[in-house]
Amino acid sequence: MTKYKIDQIGLSRHLSAAQWATLIEGCESVRTVSSNITLTERGTTLSKSLLLIDGFMGRVISNDMTGRKQLVAVEVPGDFVDFHAYPLKHLDHDVVSISEAKVAVFDHDVLQRIFDADVELSRKIWAMTLIDASVQRHWTYRNAAMRALPAVANLLCEFRHRLQRAGFESGASFELPIQQSVLARSCGLSVEHVSRVMRDLREGGYCTISGTTVNIHDLEKLEEIGQFRTDYLYPPGV
Repeated sequence: MTKYKIDQIGLSRHLSAAQWATLIEGCESVRTVSSNITLTERGTTLSKSLLLIDGFMGRVISNDMTGRKQLVAVEVPGDFVDFHAYPLKHLDHDVVSISEAKVAVFDHDVLQRIFDADVELSRKIWAMTLIDASVQRHWTYRNAAMRALPAVANLLCEFRHRLQRAGFESGASFELPIQQSVLARSCGLSVEHVSRVMRDLREGGYCTISGTTVNIHDLEKLEEIGQFRTDYLYPPGV
C-alpha cells in the first residue's frame, strides 16, 4: 500500500495506473511550500527530485553581473520540476515556487531501483522529460518570434490546456494563481505591455482575468490570435 494518496494528473497521465502506483510507492515525503521560495539553487548537488502536486513553480536563470532573474519555464501540477537532476546531479537554473505549492519528494537512489526493475516505466518517465523539453522549445519560439498580443494569447491557451489535463480547468474558466508580472516574465515583456495586451483581449471579447480567474469568452478566436496548437504538448494517448 502506498504511503501517500496522490492523484494522477497532468503529464503523469502518460503512465499506466500500475506504473503510477509503482512510482508513488517510492515517494519519500510530501512538502508544502509558500510562494517565492527557492527549492533548488543552480549548481547545488542534488539527490532528490520533486513532483509538483499542486500550485505553480518556475525555473529561473539569474544574470551573475546584473542580478536580473529571467523566468524560463513554469511548471504545473503533474510535472517533475527538477527531474533533470536525476541523471545530471545538479541544475543550471534555480527552481522557485511562484504560488503556494505542494510537492512529492523522491530520492534518486529509490528512483534508480524502480527504473531498474521496470524498464517501461523508466521509458515513460523519460518521455515526460522529453515533453517538458518540447514545451521549453516552444517558449523559446514564442518569445523570439511572436509579438506581444499573440504571445500572451498563446501562453494563456497553453496554461488552459495544461491545467485541463491536471483537472484544474472547468469549461470556459480556470484558476491561474500567479501575478501579472509572471505572465510578463514568461513572455519577455514588461508588466505595462501585458496590461495593454489584456486590455485588448478584454475589449475584443476574447478573454478577461479577474483576480486569479482567467475567463475565456471566445476560445476559438483566442487560439487563432495565439496561433495555438497542441502538438508540442503531446497530450496523453497521442
